[in-house]
Amino acid sequence: TITDYILRLRTDKAKELLAHSNLSVTQIAFQVGFQSLNYFNYLERMIMLKWEYDRWRSVLWAESEILVLARTIYGEARGEDEETKRAVSNVVINRVKDPKWWGKTIKEVCLVRKQFSCFNFGDPNFIELINAHIKDRVFQECFGIAYVVIKGLLPDNTNGATHYHNNNIDTDWDDVMDVTRELNKLTFYKEKSKKA
Repeated sequence: TITDYILRLRTDKAKELLAHSNLSVTQIAFQVGFQSLNYFNYLERMIMLKWEYDRWRSVLWAESEILVLARTIYGEARGEDEETKRAVSNVVINRVKDPKWWGKTIKEVCLVRKQFSCFNFGDPNFIELINAHIKDRVFQECFGIAYVVIKGLLPDNTNGATHYHNNNIDTDWDDVMDVTRELNKLTFYKEKSKKA
């Protein structure tokens, strides 16, 4: 939108002035057209957070498939039992097997925007999953599940699910899907069968 464009121009000019002038932050904020120093500071923090988020997403794209799947399980289900963690990993594998919307690889499926909420900008789980370390017992469990699921050593425990959601969240798509399994706080779905 035009508003976004103007905001981008103002923030770019502000960044340039911050880097190459002796003006105070207040002077710069007013010089580029912000009427409130608080709003300018908020935008500056959001821009830095977005930059950091984009940098981490680039790092994730460079990681191995098993590590990205382990991080997905950790970000989406670290507080759940092993059966539920396996189910989350099977949703990823089921999407890889049917790539019409999501991608042909585990990384494509996991990292496509707005599919797994733990990878969304501003989601608190994103910080958790990028900070996950192999010394963490729960992350070790997620890594082990990712390994055996990728190797095909565990059967699909979701009955072909390609979607799931936390039962505390309302969705606009669950009524056009068939429930395949319910585990703890999560309900798993697949597309309704087309009738002949």
